[in-house]
Parts: sequence; structure tokens; C-alpha cells
Amino acid sequence: MQMAVTRPTLAFLGAGRVATALGLAWQARGYTITAVGSRNPASARRLAEQLACRVEPFPQADLVFLSVPDDQIAAVARAWLGNNGQGALIHTSGVHSLALFPNISQNQFGTFHPAYPFGPQTRLTGEEGLLIGIEATSAELSQMLEGVALDLGGRPVFLPADAKARYHLAAVVASNYLVTLFEFARSLYAQVGVPAELNTATVLTLMQGALQNLVVYPPAQALTGPIARGDLATLHLHLAALEQTPWLALYCQLGLHTVDLAPDLQPEQRQQIKTLLTRL
Repeated sequence: MQMAVTRPTLAFLGAGRVATALGLAWQARGYTITAVGSRNPASARRLAEQLACRVEPFPQADLVFLSVPDDQIAAVARAWLGNNGQGALIHTSGVHSLALFPNISQNQFGTFHPAYPFGPQTRLTGEEGLLIGIEATSAELSQMLEGVALDLGGRPVFLPADAKARYHLAAVVASNYLVTLFEFARSLYAQVGVPAELNTATVLTLMQGALQNLVVYPPAQALTGPIARGDLATLHLHLAALEQTPWLALYCQLGLHTVDLAPDLQPEQRQQIKTLLTRL
């Protein structure tokens, strides 16, 4: 006969996108959410209703997830501890380590960051296979955080404190800057009169196609376009089209890094492209 697994109780300080997505996902998997607290009473009530729990300014649970803007974490942690906060306090920042917590109590502390672009309506299904970066001040807390991560269908990775900035940077480049490139491409299509709806659909199709290639092939084989072909004439035309625009420097920097991915260039071609992209 198997012993029943005792799951930790959970609570949230903060009621935004991350807290909502995590709370609903854990609730669907049978976790007890004790309470939600937030400086925004309306947000706290909304999430508490969804999670069928109480609204409390300083909620208590085995694991209290602190999901607030990064510049508020230390202050909110101090306030929670100052109000006799009970349980382990876990912040969800991707870039900050345990050092952000004040060293003023015997509580256990942790960090728990799902590498995911949480939107206003994000609902986690367990199929995402999320990388979840974790730190903890004890082996027991490490096990608890690993367990709740696995119950999300996540893939927990335990991070050293000095790795958090690089860990978060990878997520920013892969997710945030993809949006920047999306807008770069859309602005160029708009300049030549492509209708807005078709513009957006075309850029998304191109991006999704490139991402699908990366699912199947390594970067060198997935790469297409003028740099992969060594097409200097096309690059000259691109640079001329971008003169006097804010995108020129970005195009050149991206191109320089792309040269190193192109497997079929001859050394002379590689050098010619680099010379062209660095002379501006």
C-alpha cells in the first residue's frame, strides 16, 4: 500500500500574471492555496476568488511565493517577516538570487523562476516542459520546490547564486528580444505598404517557420538567407535601405553574429561580410 504524499500548502504575495498562472496550475493539481495578499485589493480579491482562498495582507503557508516587481521584493519580504510571517518565503525573480532576502530571521528562503513569457491570460497546462530555476537555503526546501516544479510538468534546475544574471539573460534574449525583432520586421513591411493584418501574419509565419526549423535542425542547418548564402549584393541593398534608420546598428550586429553560424562560407566570403558589416 502506497503512502499518501503530503503536499505543502501554498500562498501568494502578489496577484499578477505569474501568481495567477502558478496558482491556477497548482490548484488544478490538488494543492491547497491558503491565501493571497497584494497591495492592490482588487487584484487580491480577483485571484482569491479564482483560487477559492482568503485575502490576507501577510499570508501564511508552507511555501509563500513572493511574486512582485523585482525592486519591491526586499521591502515586501521585510514587511512580511515583520508581521510574523510563517513558512518559507520564495521569490519568483529570474535575475535576483537569495541575497535579495534580508538576513533578519530564521525563516527558510528560496527562489523559483519558470522560464516562460507570462501573458495576461497565460494558463499552464503541464505540457510546456518549463525550465524552472531554483535556489533554496536548505535541502528540505530544495526537495519541496523540486516537487512543486515537477507537479507543474516543469524541469527544475538548481542554480548557483552567481549564475542568476546569465540564466535570466538567456530568457530575455530568447523571449523579449524576439518581440523586438518582430516589430523590426513589421516596421519594414509597413514601409512598403503591406496591410497591417497581412503584415503581422507574415512576420509570425516567418518566425514560426524559423523556430520549427530549430526544432528539427541545429542552428547551422536551420539558418537561411543572404549570409548563409554568402550573398554580398543583397547585404549591400539591405544596408542602403536601412541608412538613417535606428535599426541599422542592430542589423549589423546581428549579421556579425550570424556569420559565425553559417557553415558553408569560404574564409574569404566570411571576411568580406564581416568587413562590410563593421565598416559602418
